Amino acid sequence: MVDPKVSARTHDIVERAADWFVRLQAQRDEQTVREWERWCQADPEHAVIWHRFAEMDQSVPDGRRGQDQAATQAVQSATRLRGRRRNLKLWVSAATMGVVSTAAYRYANDVGWLADYRTRVGEQRVLRVGQAGIALLLNTDTAIDVVDNGPFTDVHLHTGELLLDTMEQDARMNVRVVTQDATIATERTRMVVRYLRRGAHQHTVAALTAGQAQITTARQFNSDISAGQALRVHAGGIVPAHSYPEREFAWTQGMLVAENMRLDAFLDELGRYRPGVLRCDVAVAGLRVTGTFRVHDTDRVLAVLAESMNLRIERRSRYWVTLMLNEASA
Repeated sequence: MVDPKVSARTHDIVERAADWFVRLQAQRDEQTVREWERWCQADPEHAVIWHRFAEMDQSVPDGRRGQDQAATQAVQSATRLRGRRRNLKLWVSAATMGVVSTAAYRYANDVGWLADYRTRVGEQRVLRVGQAGIALLLNTDTAIDVVDNGPFTDVHLHTGELLLDTMEQDARMNVRVVTQDATIATERTRMVVRYLRRGAHQHTVAALTAGQAQITTARQFNSDISAGQALRVHAGGIVPAHSYPEREFAWTQGMLVAENMRLDAFLDELGRYRPGVLRCDVAVAGLRVTGTFRVHDTDRVLAVLAESMNLRIERRSRYWVTLMLNEASA
C-alpha cells in the first residue's frame, strides 16, 4: 500500500516546484533567485524534484510568443489573487492557451511521482505484487505501477531499476515489464530492467542471468534475449548494452561498478543514491573513473575520489555538492 503521508508530501513538493517555475519565468530577479535557492536547499527532496523539473527547462514558456505571453499574464494575475498553493492547477489549466503545462503534468505522472510503489533515494525495497505475488526488488528512486491484465501481470517501470525473479513462478503466469520505450515479456526468468531519463534522453536496459524474454520497442522492433545477455533500447532500436550482464546486477549487492567512466557520468549514477544534487565542474568532467564502489556510503566514495583524483569537494549545503579541481595543489 502507498503511504498517504509520503504521497501527500510529494504532491505538495511537486506543487511548489511548479510554483517556482511560474515565478522564475515571470520575474527572475536576484531576490526571487535567492528565495528559490533557499527552498531548493532546505530539503533533499526539494532538490531532487526540482532537478527533474529542470530537465524540461527548454519547454517552459518564455513569454515572447503571443500565446505564451497571454497565458503567462493570466497565471501571474490568478496567482496574485489565489495564492501559491493553487499554482500547479493554474499552470495546467493554462494549457488551453498553448502553454506547455500539460507536458509538465504528463512528465510528473510519467516519472512516477504518483506511482503505486516507489522507493526513496538510497532505499531498496522487496515487494510481492500482483495476484500471483510476483517477487520484485526495487532499487533507489524507483517507481512502478502493477496491473493484472488477463493472463499478464504488467509492471510499469516509470523510472529506476528492478530485479524480477520468476524462476519459481507458475509457468502459466506471464509477466511483462513496461517502460515508455519497450515492453519486455517474460515467463520464468531472473532479470534486471533499468529505465532512466537523462535530460531529453531515455533508455531501457534489460539483462538476464536465467531464462529468456522478448523485447518489443514502441516502434514494434522485436528481439529475443537469453541468459547471459544485456540489451539496450534507445531511439527506437535494440542494441547490445555496453556492459556485461553481471554489471547490471551490481546494485542488487549494493555496488556501483565503473570501468573507464567519465566523472560526470559516474557522479550522475552515484547521485541516484544520495539526496540532493551532486555534480562536478566542467573542467574535471572528462576525468575517468574505474573501480567498484559501495553505494551505502556516498560521502566515503566522494572522499576517495577527491583524494585519488586531486579534487576538492565544495558543499553549498548538505544537499548540494560539487567536485572541483584542487587548485591549491595543482
